[in-house]
Formats: sequence, C-alpha cells, structure tokens
Amino acid sequence: MDGEPRVHFTCDEDWTNGVIERLKGFKSLELIFKPKLFLNAQFKQCHDIDRLKITLSQPGHYRLSWLLDRNANNSEASEPFFSKFLPEHLATTKCIESTSLSLTDLGDVTAILEKFLQDPYVYIDLMLGHCSLKGIPDIIFKQGNLRRLSIVGAPDLESISEDLGRLTLLHQLFISDTGLKHLPESLGNLKNLHRLEVGKNQLVNLPDSLAKLEQLKELDIH
Repeated sequence: MDGEPRVHFTCDEDWTNGVIERLKGFKSLELIFKPKLFLNAQFKQCHDIDRLKITLSQPGHYRLSWLLDRNANNSEASEPFFSKFLPEHLATTKCIESTSLSLTDLGDVTAILEKFLQDPYVYIDLMLGHCSLKGIPDIIFKQGNLRRLSIVGAPDLESISEDLGRLTLLHQLFISDTGLKHLPESLGNLKNLHRLEVGKNQLVNLPDSLAKLEQLKELDIH
C-alpha cells in the first residue's frame, strides 16, 4: 500500500456528505469509531477505497480491528457495519484479519464468542473484562493458537474446567478479580506458559502440577 493515498480518521460525529467528499480519492482508510456510529449508504460514493480498516474500542462494545477488502468477497461493505451488537456477517466474513479480541462489559458473552471463535486458529490474544462468567465457555478451550488469555472482573467465576490444559501454546495467563477458588490440575499441561498472574482471586491452594511449568518465569498469586 506504500505510495497510495491513505487516511486515518476518528469518527466523532455522524457521517455527512462533506466528510464523504473529503474521503474521495483515498484507497486505504483507517477508521476509529465511537459508539453507535457506523458507515451509511453514502460510503458507496467512495469508489476508490478498496481497503478499509475499522477499529472500535469502548466499554460495552467490541474492541476489535477488521481489515476489509472490497475485492475479497465483501459485497456488503457499503452496509452499516455495526451498532452495539455486531451484525453476523462481520463475525463470519473471510475479510476479517485480526488476532486479538477483547470483550468488556457485555454480560453473558457465550453467544458472542461462538460467533467470533468459529475458526480455532485465528486468535492468539483473548481478553474478557467484567463480563458475566460463571465458567469459561468451552469454545475458548478449542482455540489451538491462543498465546494470551486474560479474564478480569468475573466475581461469579469460581472454577475452571480441566480443559484449560488443552491450551498448550499459551504463553501468558491472567485471571484476577474473580471468585476463583481452585486452579485445575491440568494447568501443568501448559508447557509453554511463561507468565501466570492469578492474584486478587479467592484461591485457597495451588495445584501440585504447577511444579511442571518449567518455562514459567513470572508468577503472581497475591
């Protein structure tokens, strides 16, 4: 994309004809959205744009970046991209290129995760913050490339399935401000784990298998 017109744009207001006029002629466009703002039909006027990166970051919303390509089976690019809950076509389109997913203040995220995590080899970084979790959704344990898992602010989470041991490529595990009382013995299967932070929980003991984590360099249990 070097040498081609591009623009970085923060959307603080609804789209207007004036804004769209200013975007004409650009081929690469990066948008940082505020809540409830989305592209409307006027985007169809920007015929030159063929690559579009969208980032949304706000409590109560998804924080995720997408890279969309008009030439890569993305016929719906001119439709509104999202409101508070992301339309299904963005959760499944092949145009998404993202390795990091962060969900905050979204209540029960099980259904959301099932949409985003359909391909178990896409995400390497997953963060769940202040969501209503009584257990870790099973689909998380199927993410074969996950390197970093962070769960923060889940007071109803008291236990974690032994399936945690399936995340053998995990390098960093952060769990804090939960009701967690025990860690599973399968923790010892995480042979690549370098950093483990499980402070600010309700832990009464640690599993004996912790001694098997030969790659562990940082441990925080306070």
